[in-house]
Amino acid sequence: MKKVLLATTILGMTAGYAAAEIAFTGEATAGFASVNGADFDTYTSFNLGVAATAESDSGVSFGASFDVTSGETFDFDGDASSIDAEDGVFGNPEVFISGDFGRVAFSIDGFDDYHDDAFEDHDVEYTHTIGDFSIGLRTDIDGGTSSLQLGYTVANFDLGANFDESTEAWDVSAEGTFDAVTAGLSLDNDEVATVNLGYAANGVSVGLEINTDDEYTVSAGYEANGLSVNAEIDQDSVWEVTAGYDLGNGLAVEAGLHESESAFLGAKMSF
Repeated sequence: MKKVLLATTILGMTAGYAAAEIAFTGEATAGFASVNGADFDTYTSFNLGVAATAESDSGVSFGASFDVTSGETFDFDGDASSIDAEDGVFGNPEVFISGDFGRVAFSIDGFDDYHDDAFEDHDVEYTHTIGDFSIGLRTDIDGGTSSLQLGYTVANFDLGANFDESTEAWDVSAEGTFDAVTAGLSLDNDEVATVNLGYAANGVSVGLEINTDDEYTVSAGYEANGLSVNAEIDQDSVWEVTAGYDLGNGLAVEAGLHESESAFLGAKMSF
């Protein structure tokens, strides 16, 4: 009797999962890298992502996701480039519920501040879009600090504002798109104004970012037939060049060289 009941219970539970979806994604990297001119070393990593989603009978969507990385990853970031051991490193799991009320997500210390994405202190995120208006709120429950993001789209313009309670930092921005040209202007709490100009057409792209602190970055790129090449240089003549070739079906070869002599050559695989 108990065996039949158990089998019936398992069958009923399995039937309830019919509308659920569990997806696996993977990314692997391997290659040779030099950090600031040091001898070349190898790096090899694999990242596995798992995401489960479903929908309740009342139309509320819910789900959860996490990832785990093993091996050594190479972070190409100029003179701050590094090869990092990631053996069995689990990312923060994220659980969400969404519907007409918006989307609520939970992840312990898993969300960055909106103004400065270098900080991951927030546990809960609420996002909602109403017409052309969007709102994002992230908060650290035990720390009592929050981060707010507002957005509004009108015609060809995107308007935005961010505020972080912990640092009292804020910024406002406006960006417009006109065919192949983009132009943006932002201002932050330090009274630093930044102008962004960009052009992209027929595989060619150029960009300029300049601010009132006399800092600027000029960039250019080309992409066609699976090949991509990008270069940039700043006010201190610090330059960087990256290139890649897409071999199709998730396999690509990539390389980079920085003024600090950080360099790499490797492969990237997406599954």
